[in-house]
Amino acid sequence: MKPNHENLGDLLMEIQAAKEDGYLTGLSYLDTSRGIGPVLDKLPYGLQEKWVSSWSWYKEENNGCFPPFSYFCNFVCHEAKKRNDPSA
Repeated sequence: MKPNHENLGDLLMEIQAAKEDGYLTGLSYLDTSRGIGPVLDKLPYGLQEKWVSSWSWYKEENNGCFPPFSYFCNFVCHEAKKRNDPSA
């Protein structure tokens, strides 16, 4: 069985794919800080802190725009991959 972070990453990627299909327009809410807040709250504190640094950098590089859900998905998947690397 996969660790929780990797399972969450897989689930987020499935949601991202559904969002990209365009049939569930309500999923655009996930492109806001309020939209990802409940998911973010489920992450360990250390990852929440890393996310704050990550979105802050994103906003600086993108004229103050909050990062899209796809950026959050990539962040979670990248962190899960690092934590599950057997050579680490």
